Amino acid sequence: MYTKSGVNKKTEELLMGPIPYTPADIEKMKKTNQLYSVINLYTMYRDKFFKSFLLTNKFGNITHDTNYEHYKDELFDFRFQLFSDMIEGNSKMIKNLRSNKRYHRCHEASIGMSLNDETGEIKILTGYFPSGNKAFHHSVIEINQDGNEYIIDYTQNLFILKDDYINLYGFRVVNEVSSKDLKKDLDIMVELGIKTPLYLIFRDEIVKDLKKNNKVLKLED
Repeated sequence: MYTKSGVNKKTEELLMGPIPYTPADIEKMKKTNQLYSVINLYTMYRDKFFKSFLLTNKFGNITHDTNYEHYKDELFDFRFQLFSDMIEGNSKMIKNLRSNKRYHRCHEASIGMSLNDETGEIKILTGYFPSGNKAFHHSVIEINQDGNEYIIDYTQNLFILKDDYINLYGFRVVNEVSSKDLKKDLDIMVELGIKTPLYLIFRDEIVKDLKKNNKVLKLED
């Protein structure tokens, strides 16, 4: 049985469903889960609680500078920025990033940012993000700035070095789609009703099959 996107249903359920992490992965997650929670709360409530008793106790390992935040403890030492601090002229987006409205929008937000990219160089990275002893699918933006690779995670309101992000969260990348390719594929996605996460993970396979079967609508080489 095939889905309306043309992918075998069992294959989609297997590859798009949650997967177990190894015991070593789970052990590492125990050490990073608390940090994940701290960063998540900080990027949402920093401006509300920055001078409060709550911040002093819960976020004591974070120091605030003019251009970035610095987290340091016995295991981790990294810098990051709130993505909302980097946005100008979009008060609605800034407000959403600083609230729980940012949750469950990783694929949608990543595609939206890619479609607004004029350089054609940013990428959507899609992979597995640990949660408990399993994982869920997650998408983030990768950009290159001053020769370094950074991650924008919309659901975390986070701008951080790619290496630090992967080390902190155990994010496993399984596919990447450039903003240039996304714009070329948009009509195909809409016409065939391809689910967003499915497209982000299987983009190359989908396009290859469409070309092979002469079902491409407006895709350029």
